[in-house]
Amino acid sequence: MKFMNWLVGGVCLLALALPLCAQTAVVGNWYGVLQTPIGPMTLVFTISEGEGALRGEMESIDQRTKTPLTSVTVSEGRLEFTILASQTSYTGSWIETERQWSGVFRQGVQIPLTLRRGLPPARPRFEALDGVWRALVKRNGVDLRLLLRITTDKHGSIITLDSPDLGATN
Repeated sequence: MKFMNWLVGGVCLLALALPLCAQTAVVGNWYGVLQTPIGPMTLVFTISEGEGALRGEMESIDQRTKTPLTSVTVSEGRLEFTILASQTSYTGSWIETERQWSGVFRQGVQIPLTLRRGLPPARPRFEALDGVWRALVKRNGVDLRLLLRITTDKHGSIITLDSPDLGATN
């Protein structure tokens, strides 16, 4: 009888611990690259645990923005999060053989997104060139201004090209 009580107690503890293990396994940094119509966009999700619930933040490396996640849940091999303010969501399934989340990122459109543990590989760094570089192009007798912007941070350098006279900005 003592063995049976011990066995039942062990099974109950295991049943209580499994959801906690699933939550703990998702804590940390995850990154993925969205293939958007205007080019790839690298996203980093930082998931933490506090007060018995998961919370997180999404950082767009290319846009240099950070946004708190409204909700984060993980259950039965499924990861979901939302950002209510921008009507953004992600739903992914855990792929054990590849040790990554494979899912769909939604923000007006649905785009496949695979999340891998850790931070993305660092980009090349061009710190000596940081700043705004200006050029003037004469096209059909019209002067067009070009602005090349180079900024470097912990993720590497990002270079954007703006043409203010044509209304093209990044």
